[in-house]
Amino acid sequence: MAGRTEWSRTLFGLPKAHGLDGLCVGNVDAVANWWISTLNIKATGRGAYQRTRLTADGFPRGFLTRLKLHYGFQTGDFVCANARAGKKAGVHVGRVALQASGSLNIQKLNDVVQSIWHRYCTRI
Repeated sequence: MAGRTEWSRTLFGLPKAHGLDGLCVGNVDAVANWWISTLNIKATGRGAYQRTRLTADGFPRGFLTRLKLHYGFQTGDFVCANARAGKKAGVHVGRVALQASGSLNIQKLNDVVQSIWHRYCTRI
């Protein structure tokens, strides 16, 4: 069947992509609206079972919280932060790395804005 999928894909002029390969499996008469974007989901992980960080020698050096939700935010959420004053003033949109203290790190496309207070952020 793999040869048939590739043949159908080249017949209709489709680029090689996982979703479009699934579209071309078996007998295909026509393909329409293939350029419409699909939902892109990425698993980011929401925590670890391990409750302590260890040194190179195996001794505990810190403890992790059991809570995964702080101030209504969770690691991986997309947020819009509107910081009004200070060095980080402006609107920042990106993915959140959570800290239990209430300050968030926002990962944008090209850089990371560290320690934005949770009160300035809204989830998208």
